[in-house]
Amino acid sequence: MDRSRIDDVCAWLNGYGEVIFSSEPDKVYRAFIKNQIPFNNILLNLNDFLVQFDCFPFKYSVDKADEEITLTTATTIYNQGTIYSEPIITVYGTGNVTITIHGTAYAISEIDGYVTINSEIQEVYKDSTNKNNSFSALDFPKFQEGANTISWTGSVTRLEIKPNWRWL
Repeated sequence: MDRSRIDDVCAWLNGYGEVIFSSEPDKVYRAFIKNQIPFNNILLNLNDFLVQFDCFPFKYSVDKADEEITLTTATTIYNQGTIYSEPIITVYGTGNVTITIHGTAYAISEIDGYVTINSEIQEVYKDSTNKNNSFSALDFPKFQEGANTISWTGSVTRLEIKPNWRWL
């Protein structure tokens, strides 16, 4: 082990991050270190040590480039995962817009350029400005397993979607 990189290893093993297992190199889990111990003391004396971490139940695609979708017309997209996904959708346009995904309508009012609907964290925003009050729906958008039709009404120039496909 390159002992000159101990601080880098300690920083990497502190907190929240992603982990890829060799049995599934195309998938990544979100995880957090469970045993917050002073790794630098251990690393100075040992080459082997136990790291405990917890993984969230879903795995995601390692290849993030495959997950970016731009739409300029209504279409159908297919959820590649095995469970619903929680997308991040940026709507470019102006005024009042309604996006319909798999039969469920999501209304956004007073769009000025763009707004982002982040289903993962359940927030609507433009840059660092909170736009939750402009969003009207019972729940945040989800892409169900299989086919999902997407359409809209209003002045929309495009949708940029990070679908966050996930697997159990």
